[in-house]
Amino acid sequence: MQSDPAQAWAPAAELERLKVLRLLDRLDGRPVSTLDALVQAARAATGRRIALVSLVDDEAAHHVSRDGLDTLSTPTALAFCSQAIRASEFFEVPDLRCDARFAQHPLVDTAQGLRHYAAAQLRVDGHALGTLCVLDHEPGPLPVPARAILMCLAEAAAQWLDLQYRHRQLETQAERLVDLVRAAGDWAWESDDHGRLIWLDGDLLRITGIDPAELLGRPMPDEPLVDSGGKELPQGGHLLDVLARRQAFTRLVTAMHGPRGRLLVSRSAQPVFDLQGRFRGYRGSARDVTGSIERDNLWRDRVALEAAQRSRSAFLSRVSHELRTPLNAILGFTQLMAMDAQHPLAAAQSQRLDGVQRAGQHLLELVDDVLEVVQLGQGGRQLANGPQTLAPLVAQALALQQVPAQAAQVSLHSSVDPTLQVLGDERAIRQVLAHLLSNAVKYNRPGGRVQVCAERQGVWVRMAVEDTGLGLETRELQQLFQPFQRAGAERRRVPGSGLGLVLVRELVSAMRGQVSASSQPGTGSRFTVELPAAEAVAPEPAAPVARRVLYIEDEPLNVLLMQEVFKARPEWELRVARDGEEGVALAQSWLPDLALIDMNLPDINGLEVLRRLRLDERTRALRCVALSADAMSEQVQAARSAGFDDYWTKPIDLNHLLVAVGQAIDGA
Repeated sequence: MQSDPAQAWAPAAELERLKVLRLLDRLDGRPVSTLDALVQAARAATGRRIALVSLVDDEAAHHVSRDGLDTLSTPTALAFCSQAIRASEFFEVPDLRCDARFAQHPLVDTAQGLRHYAAAQLRVDGHALGTLCVLDHEPGPLPVPARAILMCLAEAAAQWLDLQYRHRQLETQAERLVDLVRAAGDWAWESDDHGRLIWLDGDLLRITGIDPAELLGRPMPDEPLVDSGGKELPQGGHLLDVLARRQAFTRLVTAMHGPRGRLLVSRSAQPVFDLQGRFRGYRGSARDVTGSIERDNLWRDRVALEAAQRSRSAFLSRVSHELRTPLNAILGFTQLMAMDAQHPLAAAQSQRLDGVQRAGQHLLELVDDVLEVVQLGQGGRQLANGPQTLAPLVAQALALQQVPAQAAQVSLHSSVDPTLQVLGDERAIRQVLAHLLSNAVKYNRPGGRVQVCAERQGVWVRMAVEDTGLGLETRELQQLFQPFQRAGAERRRVPGSGLGLVLVRELVSAMRGQVSASSQPGTGSRFTVELPAAEAVAPEPAAPVARRVLYIEDEPLNVLLMQEVFKARPEWELRVARDGEEGVALAQSWLPDLALIDMNLPDINGLEVLRRLRLDERTRALRCVALSADAMSEQVQAARSAGFDDYWTKPIDLNHLLVAVGQAIDGA
C-alpha cells in the first residue's frame, strides 16, 4: 500500500517520525551484525557497488550499516535517502545525471560519479525512518528479480528495527514504572506466593538501617497495623492478615522495628496472578511516614489546645462580664453615697457602707487577678516593649496609695531619677508597682515607712520597694510567689487575694525581667524588680484639654453613675445616647471631643458604632474609648485593632474617672 508523501512529510508527522527514531537509539555508529548481513545480501543480489542501511534525522542520513562505502553519515541536504523517505515505499533513479534533483549533486556531477540509485523504505510504527539502498557507477534500472529481493531484504531490516523499537518501548515503560514506584514510595518490594520477599529496590538501607540482603528470601515481617496517629489499632491486626486476603491495598500503615528504632511505614500493593488465575505474590511500594504522622499529631494537638484555650477564654470572658456588670453598680453607688456631702450618712450607716465597698473592691481585685494570671499563663495578653519613663509611673502609683497609707499610718517616699527609663509595657509596670506598694502598706506597721528607689546597672534598671514591716521567715519567703500563699497574712486579717505577687512575677517575666525578694523578720522586706534599661526620651508637649464628652450607654444605672460623677466638673458637658444609632447621630451633629462607647448596645455593638464614626469625615478623628465588662485580652485587642483609642473595663473607679477622661481627651 502506497503512502501519501505529502501527508507523511507534514510537520506533525515529522515530529512523530523523529520521536520514533530517537527512541530507537541506533544513530551512534555501533555495528549491527543483522543489518550488516542484510546489506551484504542486498549488494550481492543486485550486483551494485554500494549497499547501505541509512536512518535519516533532521541533521543527517546516518549509514548504520555499509558495504562498499566508509562514510558514516551524509548531511540531510545531500543524502539521496532524504528524498527516498518522502516518496513511495520503493524509490529508483535509473540515471542520476538525467534527474534534475540529482544532476548537480557533487557525487553525481563527475566523470566517475554515481549513476544509479534504488531504495526501499524502512518503516517502523508507520514512519519511514530510512532506507535500504543500493548505488552504482553504471546507469540502468534494477532487474525485476533484484528489485523483489531488495524489497524483501528491506522488509526484514524494517522488522528487525521494529523489534528493537518495541523492545526500547518496553524498556522505557519499565523505567517509567520503576520511577513511578520510587516516586510513590521510598522503596519497592515483591513477594512470592508463600509471602517471601524476592525483590527489593530503593532506599531501604538508608531509611531503616536494614540491609535488603537480610530480608530477601525471608517471609514478610508481621508488623502491627496502626491508625493515622501511629497508635496500634484497638482491634489489633497485622500486615500478614491483610496479605492473606490476596487483595489490593493502599496506604496501609504499620509499625516497623529496626536499627533506627520504631518507624511508621505506609505500604501499597497489587496482587499478582498468572494466566491461569493462580496467585503468584505481591508487588508494591513502601514509604517512611514517621515524620509526617508526628507532624500531623503535633498539628492536631495544637488545634485541640487552641480550641481549649478559646473555650477557656470565652468562659472567663463570660464570667468576667457577669461579675463586673453588677459590681459596677455596687461600687459606683457606694462611692456616690460616700461622697455625697449634702446627704451625709450616720456613723453606723457609713461604717456599714464602707464594709460593702471594701467587700466589693476585694471581689473586683480577685476577679482581675485571676483573669490576669490566667491570660498571662496562656499567652493571651501581649505586652508592649517600648521605653517608659519610670519616675511618673512611680509617682502615680504612690498617689494611689496615699489614702490607705494614711489610714495605716505609713509614710511613702521615693527617690527615682526623672530621666531613668526602662523597656516594658506601661500598664504592666503600673500593675507591678500597684501590687508591690499595696503589699508594702498592708504588711507594714503603724509609723512605718515605704521607700521606692531605682538605679541603672549596666543594661538593667533595678527598682526596689522596701518596707519596715514585720518581715518574713525563710519558709514564708520561699512560698511568696505561689498562688494563694499569703505568708500568714490571713491570720493577721490582712485583705488580699493571694495572687498579687504571682501576677507581679508573670508580668515582669513577660517584660523579660526578673523579680526577687529578701526579708529580715522584725525589720522589713525588700522586693526588687529588674527590667531592661532604655535611653531617656524627652516627653512630647501635652495637647490642649477639650470639654465635650458623649456617653453611649443603655444601662440606666451606669448612665446615672456617669452623670453624678460629671457633676464634679460642671465646666464639662456630658451628653448621653441610649443606643448605637442615636450615639452615631449625636456624635455627627454635636461633634464631641471624646466618646465613651459601651460595647454591648441593644441595636448595634460598639465596634459597628466605631466603624460608622470613622467613615464619616466629621467624626473620623474623634477620640473613642470602649467601655465593657469584658476584660479578656481578646476583646481588648479586638477593640484596639478596630481603632479604639483605649479600652476601660467595668466597674470603673469613679475616684479616678475624671482624671482618666481628661487624659483620654489629651491623648495621654
